Amino acid sequence: MRDRFVRASRRVSCPNKTYLSRVTINNIYYATRYFSFDIETQNFFTDADVGWDNYAALKISVVAVYSYLQGRYFCYEENEMDKLAELFEDARRIVGFSMNRYDIPVLNQYFQKIKGAPKLWEMERVDLLEEIEMSAGQRVSLDRLAELNLGERRRITVRRPSRCIATAK
Repeated sequence: MRDRFVRASRRVSCPNKTYLSRVTINNIYYATRYFSFDIETQNFFTDADVGWDNYAALKISVVAVYSYLQGRYFCYEENEMDKLAELFEDARRIVGFSMNRYDIPVLNQYFQKIKGAPKLWEMERVDLLEEIEMSAGQRVSLDRLAELNLGERRRITVRRPSRCIATAK
């Protein structure tokens, strides 16, 4: 892999004594502006007062975010969407599982109400489920992926957490 960067004229010394080109440093910089996230909602499409594909009726319970730059997790409750929008302003790429079908439409309902919030559909996105489905050539459930990769089925999560875990903030 190092041979790919031999053409760069200037090399930068790193603490671990490896030498990386300016191109590599730029790639590391952009990669650190990546965020992985997942949304949990207070209600579901199957609820009587919501209805299928009614994203506007879904209420966010919590959004969990991992920042590659900071190497830590963040947790945002429904009343903190303005803070999440600020975090995403500098994002180079956002990553999620089935986010184009669920998380982005739900989050977009909130971001549209926040002045200056990033336009989620215009951001660079990687939807892991779409990548897996393109590779497999068929729809794959999260339950099946968990079973194949972890040897156990997906566990049901708490539907309405009362607040974010303090250590995640």
